[in-house]
Amino acid sequence: MSVRFLDTLQFSGFCEDSRDFREVRTVHANCCQIVKAKLADLAEALDVWKRSNGTLNATWPAHEGCSKSWQKYVSKLELRKNIEKTTMQNKTLIISVLSKEYSENNGILDLFLQSLQHTTDINSFIRHFLFMAIDKVDFDRCKLLNLHCHRLVVKGIDFFKEQQSTNEELDKVMWQRISLLGHVLKLGYNFIYTVCFHG
Repeated sequence: MSVRFLDTLQFSGFCEDSRDFREVRTVHANCCQIVKAKLADLAEALDVWKRSNGTLNATWPAHEGCSKSWQKYVSKLELRKNIEKTTMQNKTLIISVLSKEYSENNGILDLFLQSLQHTTDINSFIRHFLFMAIDKVDFDRCKLLNLHCHRLVVKGIDFFKEQQSTNEELDKVMWQRISLLGHVLKLGYNFIYTVCFHG
């Protein structure tokens, strides 16, 4: 039996693709969060490698499954951090979803915040609110008001575009909202949910 070192050129991975497709002997998917996504992306890489036939023209696939698995992981990590900042001593927080009508300037959110000006301790109350934003416009407005804000990542909806709230999009937001609330419970927190999402 002979033992030899493999050159790093012969390794490729989803964190960093090898520069030379022809030299690769093994592909690693360590950067993937979900096994199902890992298998799908490895199968796609293998298929491209088989069809490359040793040519220079071949390029690695985008590893979309693994990329999306990280987006979900980062979103859940952000959610946990936001919950920890927002929760009361009894592990309860108030969750509300922002829509365009709700968060626009001089809209319902502004009216709500103005109504709290007459309470004895507005800051101790509002700091336990976690506002979910489905697009960057709502998220930026929420941050501008110094509130606790979380990006509600919904499959098929581009967070960086202002949403028009079609029926299909509202359905997607509703199911993602339910999933997120379930995740809050799994983390061991209680919540009061305010319905303020308008189509």
